[in-house]
Amino acid sequence: MKNSYTRIYISAAMILCGISSGFAQEDAEKLKKQADKYIVEAQEALYENDFAGAEASYRKAISKDPSNLNAKYNMGNLYYTKEKSLNAEQRLKEAAEIDATKEEKHRIYHNLGNSFM
Repeated sequence: MKNSYTRIYISAAMILCGISSGFAQEDAEKLKKQADKYIVEAQEALYENDFAGAEASYRKAISKDPSNLNAKYNMGNLYYTKEKSLNAEQRLKEAAEIDATKEEKHRIYHNLGNSFM
């Protein structure tokens, strides 16, 4: 009898874990979309030469999706163009820690090297 209750509890726990991981995936996708929206806002702010607005939008994107390579890379470049090399280095290093393609890593390290100069 105890064995059958144990199996039922284990089965129920497995089902609940499967359901919660499905919600987690949906949440991750939703956060990524929100982060991408903020990246677009940042790019629009840059087009209007609004450094503070762009910076704020990139920060929002990173807070929504900390693994967003584009947000960190673009923010590093934003700081670099405004001659804020310490901030640029920090964001580019964060971008370099994210899983990226060889070409992306090359761009990140190239810009990181420029910020050191």
